[in-house]
Amino acid sequence: MEGTEISRDAQAFFDDLPPDGFLPEEEALREAILNFLDSSGPDAPPTLKEAQQVSEVRDARDACLSGSSGVTLKMWIDRRIGGEIAAWRKNGRGDVLIGLREVWGEEAAAANREEVQQAKGESDKAKRRKMDDAPGPGRDRRGVAKGRGR
Repeated sequence: MEGTEISRDAQAFFDDLPPDGFLPEEEALREAILNFLDSSGPDAPPTLKEAQQVSEVRDARDACLSGSSGVTLKMWIDRRIGGEIAAWRKNGRGDVLIGLREVWGEEAAAANREEVQQAKGESDKAKRRKMDDAPGPGRDRRGVAKGRGR
């Protein structure tokens, strides 16, 4: 869940992928991530940053996601292998964690719901601030009342 809106280039990237299978580069990336997760300890999920430090994952990512589409590895995981691998931010902040969905799926789903709610709340606050800052009747552009002061 990288967010609800993505760029046109990113959407075009996903639209060009086969809906019922993987390109060879995608399969290599999927395998690299699964191998990385297999080598990680079972007690805590690793971060996406840690995964990308492994040359097998990094090389497969570069081969699969090269170009100017703006597609991140988290976006690709969410949209292409999200049924197998979960990606989430703990408490909606910090590094992205990854893990097998069968193990970490409930935690990931809860964290992603919380992140969406936080983002919505921040968006609502920004809209309110924008409305509060807008000039209204009897106010100038800075929102300061016009007229005589004492």
